[in-house]
Amino acid sequence: MSDFPDETAPDAELSPFTLRRRGYGFQTESPVRYLPVTKDEKVIGYLWASVSGDAAHFVARVDAGADGNLAEYPWFLRLERAKEEGLTALAALHHWIGAPEHPRAGRIAADATEREAPGLDALHQVARSKTAT
Repeated sequence: MSDFPDETAPDAELSPFTLRRRGYGFQTESPVRYLPVTKDEKVIGYLWASVSGDAAHFVARVDAGADGNLAEYPWFLRLERAKEEGLTALAALHHWIGAPEHPRAGRIAADATEREAPGLDALHQVARSKTAT
């Protein structure tokens, strides 16, 4: 699986007039599993997937600043590609564990601890907390 398509090329299928949904959903009512995403050994956010259903996305840590915000789009592209290749949301969550660090997206360390939150609101609270988990 190629990690990233050319991020500078416009993608006509992402136009606002596209009715077909690509990738996983961004919302869920189910619990979510998540992994810390690091850049230069600092947690910049969390990649998550719904325990049930078909949702997955990246949540930036508030204290990660620009690094967290810049990581969101490359993760969106990765998840979109994973969905197109037939991976479930949970399989996509595990797909990049141990991969090399990307300059914008960071990485998920091989020894990263997977955690579960009761829902997205709880994960957003983790992302706003003073300590990274």
